Amino acid sequence: MEPQESREKGGARGKNPRLSRDSFAHDVCSARFEPGDPAGSRGPRLGQELDDAEIRRFVTVLRGFDETALDAYVSSMLRKGITADRFLVELAAPAAREIGEDWADDRCDFVDVTLATGRLQRIVRSLGGQIPSEEPIAEGGRPVLLLASPSGQSHTLGMLMVAEFFQAASWSVCFGAPFELTPTPDLVASRFVHVVGLSLSLTDGVGQVKEEIRRIRRRSRNPAVGVIVGGPALLFQPDLVDAVGADAASVDARLAPEVARAFF
Repeated sequence: MEPQESREKGGARGKNPRLSRDSFAHDVCSARFEPGDPAGSRGPRLGQELDDAEIRRFVTVLRGFDETALDAYVSSMLRKGITADRFLVELAAPAAREIGEDWADDRCDFVDVTLATGRLQRIVRSLGGQIPSEEPIAEGGRPVLLLASPSGQSHTLGMLMVAEFFQAASWSVCFGAPFELTPTPDLVASRFVHVVGLSLSLTDGVGQVKEEIRRIRRRSRNPAVGVIVGGPALLFQPDLVDAVGADAASVDARLAPEVARAFF
């Protein structure tokens, strides 16, 4: 079985690969959004693709100061038939990249980014509970995923989003850096992990990431541990999976659990 996910069509907008501006792990209250009801909702349906204009509208609402308007926007999209997983992958993730690009290009300030990221994290936590759960994939206990960012990189929002999809797929998820100060090689040496997922936010530092993956394999209690990479950097350099010596890559959080099945 070839574990590496096929490349998604379409690339990221902008040219600046330093998009890891969402490293603000706020503990914010969860909102309650009304789930979609395709049979009873009114108004025009959205097509299969959520276009750039819709993403930009969402970013505008995120950067506003009206929490009620934000909750109403999310609920309206769900009523139009956009599922929770589509909202997270096709709206929330591109919105995070858009906000990162705005900051990199000085179109917004630190406060704007911090507030918008906190709101995005609130949405991720809320909608994560609406992702359809799968049956356990093993009788002997759930497989274990460790999510982390390599040293010097941080992509907390994306990691939280990926965690929601893995938990819905009956995986046990634990976190390394930047949520945990213990280096990832030390974590895999102290507990049995089936798959390590590394979120890459920068395209530079390939040698450092490659060496960290070598240390993970060398110290892991699981000699067959799988290493999957994801994150914004792969949108700019899809061949990073080979350059850093990982086993597979996933740029779509919905498909990541299926990619990880190859290593369990």
